[in-house]
Amino acid sequence: MENYEHKLVLVVGLGRSGQAAASLLARKGAQVKAVDLRSQGLEEVAESLGRQGVDYRLGGYDPGDLAGVDLVVVSPGVPPTDKLVGAAYKAGIEVVGELELAYRHLKAEKLIAVTGSNGKSTTTTLVGALLTGAGISNFVAGNIGSPLSSFVDLEVKAAVVEVSTFQLETTIQFHPDIAVLLNITPDHIDRHGSFEEYARLKGRIFSTQTEGDIAVINFDDPTAWNFSMSCSGEVLPFSTSQKMEVGAWLEEGFIWVNRGEDRTFVCPADKVSLPGLHNMENILASSLCALVLGAEPVSMSMTLQSFSGLPHRIELVAEIDGVLYFNDSKATNVVSMEKALESFSAPLVVIAGGRDKGSDFAPLAPLVKERVKSLVLIGEAAKKLEEVFSVYTHILRASDLATAVRVSREEASPGDVVLLSPGCASFDQFDNFEHRGDLFREEVLKMKEEGR
Repeated sequence: MENYEHKLVLVVGLGRSGQAAASLLARKGAQVKAVDLRSQGLEEVAESLGRQGVDYRLGGYDPGDLAGVDLVVVSPGVPPTDKLVGAAYKAGIEVVGELELAYRHLKAEKLIAVTGSNGKSTTTTLVGALLTGAGISNFVAGNIGSPLSSFVDLEVKAAVVEVSTFQLETTIQFHPDIAVLLNITPDHIDRHGSFEEYARLKGRIFSTQTEGDIAVINFDDPTAWNFSMSCSGEVLPFSTSQKMEVGAWLEEGFIWVNRGEDRTFVCPADKVSLPGLHNMENILASSLCALVLGAEPVSMSMTLQSFSGLPHRIELVAEIDGVLYFNDSKATNVVSMEKALESFSAPLVVIAGGRDKGSDFAPLAPLVKERVKSLVLIGEAAKKLEEVFSVYTHILRASDLATAVRVSREEASPGDVVLLSPGCASFDQFDNFEHRGDLFREEVLKMKEEGR
């Protein structure tokens, strides 16, 4: 455990992770400075940190910010190209992320880290639910929205942590006892520059593991499975397409797990609450984590049959005049949007768009042509999406999400589905994907109320 007493630490970025890091450092006796390029919307945050003894400045950097600094802690939203972070590296100052900082103070007995392009939040939450159902103490934190720094003093059996590439960029000692890689598909190319670099960063989740650790990897994803060849610990694969000798798999409609002794039946696949083949992958990975930590199949089966998923992940909001409205605001990339489109057989009116992350939307064309009767586009990526899909479906534009919901209602007929599945980041018009999903839910429920 690191000792930060009497050390000067600079926190760059005051989002949720930066706030939690600054508070942790203050509790550990460090002299803490915090800076953010933004000023609006952070006044209350800064005042709270000030009461904790944190020196802060909003609205820009200062040439003297690095003077005497022993350590720089960066929030995930701050890229390596940030001028202050770059200056810290050049000056030889250690730079770590909030995740790395928290790990160095973690009191949990075991650390489970989950990454992947899609399904991270669902899998992380499901692992926590499986452990809770088995009476195994745990907490869920990380990229899912609750910074790990806020939980470091909890003495539990397991910390279950969602990890992004933004966080893996700045890890050094971060060492999961169980590391989960769900899948790797193109995402965040605008930040990382190439798919190869993005994939490499995903693989960093295994970089500190040793012989006694466990890697849970999707056998059906070639890019992800490629990392199994270089893992130092025990590799447990999962597959929805074929039977495994060890790991987790589907066989004749049943979920099985095996860690190398006797294979164990967990649950009939048609009894689980989460829909879609992509969620079955999440279930298999989660089941392996729970099995390794001692969960019994009976309790795992009960949890799998009752776990209904997370908000903003193909979440049913309401039925209005025979039309179902689903909130999939978490679909911030092409593959997650693809999974959503595949989940419905009814005609779709889809609301899409937002901030493009350098994505190629062309692979969605066959699905859009087959299933989407109307595509309502919003945000910065609307023009790009229209250029890709205008020959495959009816395109409409909306100035904002509230208007898009109203337009979608006019387009939909009884038996149709209106689906918010943006395929893009939310930051052009919203604070985050939750903000976007909450507004969609609010507008849909407002329409439902108006119709009564």
